Order: sequence, then C-alpha cells, then structure tokens
Amino acid sequence: SEQYPWPKPVYYHICLELRRRGTDGQLSHKELEREAGDILDRWEKRVLAGKPIPPIRRALAAPVAPKGPTPAELLKTKYQRMKADGRA
Repeated sequence: SEQYPWPKPVYYHICLELRRRGTDGQLSHKELEREAGDILDRWEKRVLAGKPIPPIRRALAAPVAPKGPTPAELLKTKYQRMKADGRA
C-alpha cells in the first residue's frame, strides 16, 4: 500500500487505521462506517491543532524464516530411525 500514489499522506494513514480496526475487531459494514467517522474526526482535530501529518513510511519486511526441517519432519526422522533399530 505504500507504493500506491496517495494524493495526500493522510489518506494512507486513514486507510491503514480503518483496515486495522476492521480486521482486529471483525467489524460489520455499519461498524466500519462508524469507525471511519471516528478516524476522520480524530485526524480533523489533529490537523486543526497544527500537528504534522507523518510521511508515508515503507513497512518492514517480514523476517525470513530459516529453511530446515520442521518439527514434524524431525519427529518422523526420529521415528524412522527407531523403527529401523527395531525399537518402534
């Protein structure tokens, strides 16, 4: 979403906040409309108070998980070793 050419940075922040609230609270359409009104009111107060609108910042990439055997694969290998030794 940070690559989208937002006309104003505030639109980016409003959309992110609304999306976060909607997914976290599993809100219905009517609840989302109410939340959108609350978010717009909050940003309006912030702008009228003279506070700056933060720039659009690139989101951090998710850390790369190390590739290797999964816990299930480790258990399966252990089981196969024990089975081959006649202990399973």
